[in-house]
Amino acid sequence: MVECEKGGGAQTSDLFKPTQNGDGAPFDSASIKTDLRKFYDRDVNYREASVKDDWKLKLRDEFLRKAKALGRQSLLEIGAGTGWDAKFFSENGMDVTAIDLSGENIGKCLEKGIDAVRMDAYDLEKLGRKFDCVWSLNCLLHVPKTDLPHVLRQIDGVLEDGGLFFFGAYGGRDSEEEFVCDRDDTPRFFSFYADETLKTVLRQTFEIMEFDSFVTERGDYFQAVLLKKRADINKYDTPRCLDFL
Repeated sequence: MVECEKGGGAQTSDLFKPTQNGDGAPFDSASIKTDLRKFYDRDVNYREASVKDDWKLKLRDEFLRKAKALGRQSLLEIGAGTGWDAKFFSENGMDVTAIDLSGENIGKCLEKGIDAVRMDAYDLEKLGRKFDCVWSLNCLLHVPKTDLPHVLRQIDGVLEDGGLFFFGAYGGRDSEEEFVCDRDDTPRFFSFYADETLKTVLRQTFEIMEFDSFVTERGDYFQAVLLKKRADINKYDTPRCLDFL
């Protein structure tokens, strides 16, 4: 986890050291995915045994409450990890599909009885179905800024009319960095956003229903956003290229 401070954006802890993209060239999406898959495959047992923070449980509970209140029944989790959130939603009556880049993570999901597929969020149409809700917690921060508009359109494409989308990620400043941790020297790519920048990006595809940013007990700056599928037909007609950095 990359630790952050309110107003100061992402700050590295003693366990996570930033790496440099030496020549200043853009990060390569294929290499990012390869490294992420390698890291999370190796880290699966640590994450399977980890205890989820109380604030994450509260966010999850609140999203379920709102989805149920609106009669939503199906849910896609993007970046499911070892499947604990997917299991929670399933046990509370949701029809859940989980995806993750890591085959080891998918194995843990399947062990929990979750319908799970190893894939990333770049080609969600391959799932061949739509969902009432999408839940993604600390996954899409691994998507480069140049790729995020495409991924958001993919998410929009698998949401039913009026569907809900929870976007949760660490942030606080506009940056793209790689980090390594003490458990594995495989670098992981992170893309962070300042609040206003993130709102601008998300509004290109979705209606923002709620936007909350706060500092966790560990000092991490977190952004929790509840989004809704927009009904306007021409929302992709004038894509914008934003300079984030």
